Amino acid sequence: MAFGPPPSLLALRAVMLICAWYRFDRLWGSAITIAYEMGLHKEARRLTKEAGTMDRDEIERARTWLSIVTYELMANTSSRPYLVDNSQSHAEQARGLMRSPHSRPVDQRIMVYLELFEIIVNAKHTRIGELGAHQRELRLVSFNASLEGWFHRVHNSIDPLYQTFSQPQDRNRLDIPYAYINGRVLDAGIIHDGATAPEKLALRAVDLAVDSAFILLTTALDSQALAESLPYTIDYSSMTLTTALSFLSRVVPLRHSAGHAVDVDRIVATLQRAREAFERARAFSLAEWTQGLIGECVAAA
Repeated sequence: MAFGPPPSLLALRAVMLICAWYRFDRLWGSAITIAYEMGLHKEARRLTKEAGTMDRDEIERARTWLSIVTYELMANTSSRPYLVDNSQSHAEQARGLMRSPHSRPVDQRIMVYLELFEIIVNAKHTRIGELGAHQRELRLVSFNASLEGWFHRVHNSIDPLYQTFSQPQDRNRLDIPYAYINGRVLDAGIIHDGATAPEKLALRAVDLAVDSAFILLTTALDSQALAESLPYTIDYSSMTLTTALSFLSRVVPLRHSAGHAVDVDRIVATLQRAREAFERARAFSLAEWTQGLIGECVAAA
């Protein structure tokens, strides 16, 4: 790619799949650079006003760019800057994709996830821990209301076939991204604030995040299809699972530091289920890591 002609759209998609499957962050940065050089972002910008007149090839290029944006927003759970231009409404572009005569069912998935990530990007850029108590409450209520509204629209207004899961029970896996984002939004600085100054608002937010983490893990661990695919998708699937597991383990110390009621037994039981799932998937390093969390929870309790 460095010295040859510009890659084809198919070649770029192949690189994207490798990056997503194996979490090759450095190669992912190169893929985004190539996508910019190919002008895919320019095609996506046209979607808001010109989707109805764009031909099939132009729509494919725009769809590829929005797929890149979706994965970048999903994968970036650290503090590094986003590698894509975040100044525009990617969700609005995805809604344009839905209006195209060349739209495909997968476009519903892209649109829904980009709507979700608009919420998390907004939350990520808000330093909740630095706000006053009243402002913090307003922001938390706003974030949670946005998430609840999104969840309601997806479950009641959008054809569930967009999920493309083979079994009806696996459509419940939509709970996973919702719970992941809900927990992450409410986790933004709240644990530390609650531990040092146990405000009722902060602790209520923690409870909401804990509920979301349990929903996420129960949904995932109850899914037969996910269990069967986990040995082959562990690099991808473990991202949300480990975030939820880590979050639950960090809640346990609140039992003593903030005098907050924490169901330690349920947390430990959930961690044990996850450890067993990792062991069955032969993800032994993750199983060992989860066992370490169990030990920390027992010690903190």
